Amino acid sequence: MTADWPFKEPAETRAHTTRFVLDKDFPVLIVVHDRDGGWEFLCGRTDKRKDAREILLGEAVELDPRLRELADLPVGWRAFRDSPGAPWMQEPF
Repeated sequence: MTADWPFKEPAETRAHTTRFVLDKDFPVLIVVHDRDGGWEFLCGRTDKRKDAREILLGEAVELDPRLRELADLPVGWRAFRDSPGAPWMQEPF
């Protein structure tokens, strides 16, 4: 972990995403900081269990460096945006 790593959790922390983000280069449009402290990086295209994939927090940030903006997202909250260049909106989840 480097000095500029913004998350409290280490880059090696397991997180969840979808096959669309990993295999089809869909953008992350929804981020959930679960009540149990876990992270989800979702495209908003699917909620089917068969489409879920495991990823490391550091890998997610490599895919989309703007995820750094959400390092302080409170537990139990989600962030969402309309497109990769749009601002993040946040709300309790």
